[in-house]
Amino acid sequence: MEPSKRSELIGHLAALSAIIFFALNIPATVYILKGWIEPAGYTSCRLLGGVITAWIISAFIKNTPIDWKKDGLTILLGGMIGMAIFFYIFSAGLFKTSPIDASIILTLSPVLVLIISAIVFKEQITQRKSLGILLALAGALMVILLQHQNSTIHGALTGNLLMLASTVIYAVYLIISRGISSKYNPVTLLRWIFLSGLIVALPFGFSEILHSPMVTQGDP
Repeated sequence: MEPSKRSELIGHLAALSAIIFFALNIPATVYILKGWIEPAGYTSCRLLGGVITAWIISAFIKNTPIDWKKDGLTILLGGMIGMAIFFYIFSAGLFKTSPIDASIILTLSPVLVLIISAIVFKEQITQRKSLGILLALAGALMVILLQHQNSTIHGALTGNLLMLASTVIYAVYLIISRGISSKYNPVTLLRWIFLSGLIVALPFGFSEILHSPMVTQGDP
């Protein structure tokens, strides 16, 4: 197989793996939140797992030195916004809504990145993109405002709004971090972003971890 085709195949397999993990992530998170631990504690545990994983992997690869003077603030903001705040609001929203509603709302992320990029960086939006944005926003609005009326989940509207807020926050994170994403090794970058997020999240989630059924009972 030619190197270009091999590289393309690897890229497609990586994208497929990401989609599968994303699909499994939401129902797995709902299961954990419903019986094992509350959102702030879950956020801290998730970030701790990310920190441990990223630092272990980084021990076996060549890491890119971080220019802390130039990019340190961006990395810290990325950890705070894209990890601590996003994961908490995402978890709080998922706790109150259905996995299907959450999945639909999360698909707005690329649309919001496009809108924010147009506002901040004055990037041009074509007519076709504008139509796509309107259709995506209309669909999400229908889910948020109408779906909860038929939902048996208490607080579904609040959950949908929180999911929308988490999607906006993640779009902001993608825009903030896009300058450094191509500059550093992904694992090198993630270990510091996860660590920054954990430092922000842990003071709020530590008590929830200690009092969660996961710790006190060992069974939800």
